[in-house]
Amino acid sequence: MVGYLQTRKILRSLLCALLALALVAPAASAASGPRAQALPPLPEWPIVGPILRMLGLVQAEPAPAVAPDPTIPEYRITSIADAEALPEFAEGERVRIVASDSDLNTIIEQTLQDNLGDGAAVAVDFDTGVVHVVIDANEELLDQAGADIPRFGNADLHLTASMTIDASDCQPTIGFSSISVNRWRIGLRVAAQRVVNTRLPEMWPQELCLERVFLMDGEAAVEGYRR
Repeated sequence: MVGYLQTRKILRSLLCALLALALVAPAASAASGPRAQALPPLPEWPIVGPILRMLGLVQAEPAPAVAPDPTIPEYRITSIADAEALPEFAEGERVRIVASDSDLNTIIEQTLQDNLGDGAAVAVDFDTGVVHVVIDANEELLDQAGADIPRFGNADLHLTASMTIDASDCQPTIGFSSISVNRWRIGLRVAAQRVVNTRLPEMWPQELCLERVFLMDGEAAVEGYRR
């Protein structure tokens, strides 16, 4: 603990000295002549900047957000009827499909109810850059489906996951940031990532090209075309 506190004190002293230097440098530079150039802002220094951001004294600049293409037609899905009413797109016609997490959850609930009854529930939550998923299924449904999913001592299944979704080579790419089954997490993220990396390219329809995925607070959008 002593070593840690001493290190923090040294870093603080160093930062105070650097801050003082940063305030003095522009004035000294201006006094030295019209051609003199002031030092860049402290957060932009190659070594000091990362240290400041690590200590939380300076906020890192966020990456510029990629905006949806305003020139392509947009279709919003709020119900199963909307999905069924989508037109037959021509080959190469780029479109954007948008859905909110609340509407998508209603669609999922209705679909599961029509096909599986009360045996399963799925909920999605769109956040900026990430999707949160919760899946519940009872023991009877899992046995009927023959699902080979470890339940870690619990007969029913409760799965939670957080993931990113992007597009690459016309296909979606999924990256798990966390996953748990009945509160068990050890080793699951790596295993789930391996399964998704193997199965997703086999399952994705080859006639559909996914170009971009936008995950926003409360809704998601995808852009692509039919090949």
